[in-house]
Amino acid sequence: MASLIRWRILLLLVVLWACQPADSAAVSEAKMLAAQQRDLRCQMTALQLQARTMWDSVAAEMDENLPAGMPADERFNMLNVRNTALIQMFMVYDSLEADVRHLVENAGTRDSLLSLSIKDLNAATQRNARQLDSLLLGIERAEPETFKTLQKSILDAEFQPCGKE
Repeated sequence: MASLIRWRILLLLVVLWACQPADSAAVSEAKMLAAQQRDLRCQMTALQLQARTMWDSVAAEMDENLPAGMPADERFNMLNVRNTALIQMFMVYDSLEADVRHLVENAGTRDSLLSLSIKDLNAATQRNARQLDSLLLGIERAEPETFKTLQKSILDAEFQPCGKE
């Protein structure tokens, strides 16, 4: 009799374990990947802002040093180009002071490094998204109800504003 009770208790525990929601480790990993996705997006935004700020300061410096008689459309075009090689193609470039030309050249180098960092972040974001999608697909198949509640939590975490934890 005691043996039969033990088997029933064991069977009950197995049934209860099988009815548990999706693996909590998978859910935790999905939340972690969503947070990483947000962090990658925030890093990307910061790099883009850094590049924009750098080129804005270069344009402001050039604007102060361009000849007063320069045609307005040419001036506008030169100040709005965000590429060292293109800026250097303007005929007036060689007449700029050496420190301004140096600033443009340094901006080109920094811009190249920022571009490489952005490329690396894009690759990391894509890898992370594939992992998250795969994990969520497994959770959805195993436990659709858990997936529905997890999906909103994941989206909230992934698109939380930068700088907020």
